[in-house]
Amino acid sequence: MKTFALVAAIVLCVLAQQSWGQKNTNEAEAIAFLKRFNATHTLYKHNASKAGYEYGADINPITEKASIDSSLALAEFLSRSKKEADTFDTTNMSADVKRQFFFMTLSDTPKDPKKLQELLSTIAKMESTYSKGQVCNKTRCYALNPDLYNIIGNSRNYDELVFAWKGWRDSVGRNVKRDYMKYVELSNLGATDNNYADEGAYWRVQYELPDQQFFAELEKLWTQMKPFYEQLHAYVRGKLRQKYGSGKISEDGPIPAHLLGNMWAQSWENLYDLLVPYPNQPIVDVTEEMVRQNYTALKMFELSEEFFLSIGMKRLPEIFWRNSIIEKRKDVSMTCHASAWDLSIDYDVRVKMCTNINQGDLITIHHELGHIQYYLQYWDQPSVYRRGANPGFHEAVGDVLALSVVTPKHLQNIGLLNTVSTSNEADINYLLKQALDKIAFIPFGYLMDQWRWKVFSGDFIPTDYNYNWWELRHKYQGIAPPELRNEIDFDPGAKYHIPANVPYIRYFVSYILQFQFQRSLCQAANKTNEPLYLCSIYQSQEAGQKLSEMLSLGRSKPWPEVLQTVTGSTGMDATAIIDYFKPLNDWLVKYNTDNNFKVGWNGNGTVKQKAIKFIMWYQHEAEKVYNKDTQHQWNYSTNLTTYNSNLAKESSINTSAAIVELRKKGHSLQNVTINKEIDAQLSIATYIPASAGSPERTELIGVNNEMDRLYSTGKACNATKCFSLNPDLDGILAKSRDYDELLFAWHGWRNGTGPHIKPYYKKYVSLMNSLARAANYSDAGARWRARYGNDSKAFTDNLQKLWSQLEPFYQNLHAYVRKRLREKYGADKVSRTGPVPAHLFGNMWAQSWINIYKDMLVPYPKKQILDVTDEMVKQGYTAKKIFEVADEFFVSMGLEKVPKSFWEKSMIVKPTDRQAICHASAWDFYRGDVRVKMCTQINFDDFLTVHHEMGHIQYYLQYGFQPLSYRAGANPGFHEAVGDVISLSVTTPDHLRKIGLLKSTEDDKESAINYLMLQALDKIAFLPFGYLVDQWRWKVFDGTITPENYNKGWWDLRTKYQGIIPPVPRTENDFDPGAKYHIPGSTPYIRYFISYIIQFQFHKALCEAAGNKKPLYLCSVYQSKEAGKKLADMLKLGSSKPWEDAMEAITGQREMDASAIVEYFKPLNDWLTEQNKGEYIGWKIDEPTQGPTVAPTAVPTTSSAGRAFTWSTLLIALITCLIAFDLRW
Repeated sequence: MKTFALVAAIVLCVLAQQSWGQKNTNEAEAIAFLKRFNATHTLYKHNASKAGYEYGADINPITEKASIDSSLALAEFLSRSKKEADTFDTTNMSADVKRQFFFMTLSDTPKDPKKLQELLSTIAKMESTYSKGQVCNKTRCYALNPDLYNIIGNSRNYDELVFAWKGWRDSVGRNVKRDYMKYVELSNLGATDNNYADEGAYWRVQYELPDQQFFAELEKLWTQMKPFYEQLHAYVRGKLRQKYGSGKISEDGPIPAHLLGNMWAQSWENLYDLLVPYPNQPIVDVTEEMVRQNYTALKMFELSEEFFLSIGMKRLPEIFWRNSIIEKRKDVSMTCHASAWDLSIDYDVRVKMCTNINQGDLITIHHELGHIQYYLQYWDQPSVYRRGANPGFHEAVGDVLALSVVTPKHLQNIGLLNTVSTSNEADINYLLKQALDKIAFIPFGYLMDQWRWKVFSGDFIPTDYNYNWWELRHKYQGIAPPELRNEIDFDPGAKYHIPANVPYIRYFVSYILQFQFQRSLCQAANKTNEPLYLCSIYQSQEAGQKLSEMLSLGRSKPWPEVLQTVTGSTGMDATAIIDYFKPLNDWLVKYNTDNNFKVGWNGNGTVKQKAIKFIMWYQHEAEKVYNKDTQHQWNYSTNLTTYNSNLAKESSINTSAAIVELRKKGHSLQNVTINKEIDAQLSIATYIPASAGSPERTELIGVNNEMDRLYSTGKACNATKCFSLNPDLDGILAKSRDYDELLFAWHGWRNGTGPHIKPYYKKYVSLMNSLARAANYSDAGARWRARYGNDSKAFTDNLQKLWSQLEPFYQNLHAYVRKRLREKYGADKVSRTGPVPAHLFGNMWAQSWINIYKDMLVPYPKKQILDVTDEMVKQGYTAKKIFEVADEFFVSMGLEKVPKSFWEKSMIVKPTDRQAICHASAWDFYRGDVRVKMCTQINFDDFLTVHHEMGHIQYYLQYGFQPLSYRAGANPGFHEAVGDVISLSVTTPDHLRKIGLLKSTEDDKESAINYLMLQALDKIAFLPFGYLVDQWRWKVFDGTITPENYNKGWWDLRTKYQGIIPPVPRTENDFDPGAKYHIPGSTPYIRYFISYIIQFQFHKALCEAAGNKKPLYLCSVYQSKEAGKKLADMLKLGSSKPWEDAMEAITGQREMDASAIVEYFKPLNDWLTEQNKGEYIGWKIDEPTQGPTVAPTAVPTTSSAGRAFTWSTLLIALITCLIAFDLRW
């Protein structure tokens, strides 16, 4: 190790001497630099390979760290060396020097060392997930090797095969997907850091062909092979249909992927017993004979080495036998996938493999020793040349020898086959067995990197990963999944090479090259007098010499030149493989024709396949429709123009029609029954409501649009100016303490909105009810309540129960606030025992009282008051900084980081060049695109709002791979609760201190009461308002409250539940409900009441997971991975399970319960009880129904001049109203 460090130091010292001026053109100095580089590179490669080998052999945190550290050291050395290489100008130097410089500067390493470490850690994590994967039933768990291999390879029970196939993908693929997304981002970063378009471009550069030429070359090879593959596919499908029946396999559709004898359907060799053309002829499979002769893993390796020695190639060094792992180790997690390793020094070459005693593994051993032989042959090349001529060459070397190994004559020579038949029938049997391995693989080998290249380029996005995967597998392989696959699945990740970051096109290339090699080596061995498929080069020194000459070159020459040394040709060509299999192809064409086995797979498939394909297609296409519509709504909300308004309205109508058209495509599947999962999604994907396309829908869009316009343009005007809601009127209500000025703002806003909206609201109610009845609901309220379950009465009873639990606390808080307001404004304006005038609470709707906290309601003014606005301003907080702090909170819990596009596309500050709707909102564009729209102010209130909105974003990200119809909160209240539960941690003094916004915390009762009072003025003050809004609407929808009593019904509820009254008389000419956005905006509101209850249930459960020992109100789950996992497990469910299941997943309870919120605020409630002694608790509702008649100083008028818009989910809300339950849910 000291020697290594010294050499590295010398190299660095020499590198440091180079001039930073003009580039060096001295070839002798360039050669000297390359010599030093290659020597040191060998040492770094050794350390990295050794650590990587030891990690794969024993996966644990120690070996993982060692592997990552050594890879980082290698990357840092290459980065330094590349900088030194850049000081040379090799334009006029020799071809060899240019070539060495080219390969030594190839890199896809991120420049940022932290990003590199993150990339390596991500790959290690994926590989660990793969290696530890298991599939469990009620009695036991199954590892991939050998358990699941045995089931897939040997079972002929359809359902048992489904269990193994689906179980492996559910166990591994789903758990790899999010890490794979991170890997793609980081690997692309490394590629672009090194001037490649993406990681796929970097992979392809090693084939030394321009992309378009390389793509054309691959497609040419596939086109040559496709007709033969189609004939093989038709034969196999026909035979499997005879085995499993026409109900499981159609005559002209794809083959179910789990029936082909291999976990990935890349080899069909295990089906040979079902497919053998001539059962009475000898079958070449020596597995039983190997077992009978007591073969061991060691004997299989010795036998394989002997083949290489027989053709004059190198003997394995003693270190190989000492260090290789050739059997599965007990009591450790290891990567069993067979692999060969070059440790770069002292002829240290190794294999790691969990060998099973069968013919397949005997062939695999020859393949791995082919890699080893390649390492030994090019050992004396410079380090940069110690690779295959191109990546496919390395894979082809072992396989070309396997073509000799599996010949009947060779198996007879080594004592594993007693007799060899020379009949045509025996040859067909043999060729079919070969084809089930070689030809069956070719489309899989081709499509793997077709998929990855498009992932790297961004053509395939994460929400389409699985859909695109199966589209390619259908296109090239003619196979289909046996069960429904969604984007929550990640079936590519169930194949080792995907999480392990191993490029795969090399295997496709190798399957072509090996037959070219075979033909040439057989010619060298003078075996031209026998068919190519029967040729064995065993014991041919001439063939060995030719092969050794090629191997010894490594990649010191362009691969076409290397190829020419062994084949005489400079191009890849499929004629050799076609010649090899020609007798079988001719036989298959005749057999398929004679037996009416259809060729190709463009038919519909079985009913189940048709249903699965339709659901997957519908999800994919509907997602694009909703994405396009959401973009139109976003454009309008962020740029309020008539043009955008018209586009948004038109898009809403077109979206509804487009979804209907998509669903019509599945019309023939409407009454199909398959299984619970498929039936549930099929019922959604084919459901077309009776009212689809009805005039009522179109009219409702117009009505909602007009109500939104009236609300958004509303103003309150006096003699000199007009005031918009945000920020003007909101600012007056929050900051003014002048009774009459408050009245002006309160009264003016209602006059400026409600009366104008009321006529449209009547029509809205009629249209909503009409559409609800068409969907078999009694009214629109019943339809809304259905989101919470089928038992509407049980739901409303539970709400009443929750309110009853909290009403005493609310009344206690109300009494305290009323007393303080009376002290401020006088008993003539605020009664001692009655309701409170609604305009005095610091909020336009009296739903939050937090704005009057500082100057009127602080229990202990001399103690700590948690409002860090001043500190945020002092520290130079920006809107982006607030969002970054919020994002970091979620990341600290192990949750998802927002994507790069979030920062690029969100609107987080008020635009200066256009009008926009400022009300904070989170947006899901359905295709991994999430955004927030908010006119952020630098204050503590917006600090909390940002965390709330980021809670919605986190929910979107977590359930973003669920089927489209399940991408929602478990119930609507869940979505609102997620951001708020985080805010309960964010507002704790300890958290604010940790993030530097609070210098110190005061841990005493008075400070705690101050803090709890601040929280209660937000959380508890809201509850009755959250409860009553939909109480009013449900009664409007069911006719209990008629248009003639809209306003009376509204104020009756507000007085009953909130204990407030209007400050001036109200009549039925007024429409005060319309002054609250959610009423004209058609946004159900009971979700907020529910969220204010369950967020405390969530908080308590997360605090318990985090090991919190403090009082509940002081608990912060910041940086708790345990709490993060519990939250993520619930969020990922979306609405795929009943909300009770989601509740149980996070809290262990199956119902909403107010005990956690009661526990949280108990110290404050006790304190209020003491403070309110002598105060009247509650309010006498027999007092006047409005406050004292006081003439405002300026009588407000209304105006719709200008376009001062406020928040609207706009036509997204309309889409929810119009088609959410019908078309999504």
